Amino acid sequence: VYLLAMGAAFCWAAGTILSKKILNSIEFPLATALRFILAVPISLIFVFALRDTYNFTQMPTEFLIRFLFIAGVTGGAAAIYLYYRGLQNTKAHVATFAELAYPVVSILIAVTPLNPYGAAQTLSMGNIAGIVMLVGSILLISFTPHEEKTTVQ
Repeated sequence: VYLLAMGAAFCWAAGTILSKKILNSIEFPLATALRFILAVPISLIFVFALRDTYNFTQMPTEFLIRFLFIAGVTGGAAAIYLYYRGLQNTKAHVATFAELAYPVVSILIAVTPLNPYGAAQTLSMGNIAGIVMLVGSILLISFTPHEEKTTVQ
C-alpha cells in the first residue's frame, strides 16, 4: 500500500512538473484537456500492469452517474481547469509548496471535529511519517534560493 501511495505521489508530481513545462508552449485550456484526457489511458496502463481488474459491467448505474458527475463537474474537469489557470502564472516552487501542503491540511482536518466524514480520526504512524516528510519537504523548498527566469525579447 505504501509503495502504491508513493507511486501515486510520484505520478502526480511528474504530472505537475510536465504541466508547468508544457504551459510554456501551449495555452492552459489545451493543457487542461490533455491532462484530463490522458489520465484515463495512463490509469488503465497501471491497472493492467498491477493486474487489478474490475468488471465495469457489474457497476450499478447510479455509481457510473456519480462518477461522471464528479469527473465532469465537481472535482474533475472544473477543478483541473482552475488548477491550470493558476499554474500558468505561479512559480514552480510556490505550486510545489501548495501541492505538498494539501495532504497535510487534509490529515489535520481529518483528526479534528471538522472531519466531513464523521468522527475525528486518529493518526497512524504512517500518517505521522508522511506529515514529517511533507513538512520537511515544504521547509526545504521554502528555504532553498530560487533563481528567477528571465526572458530575452
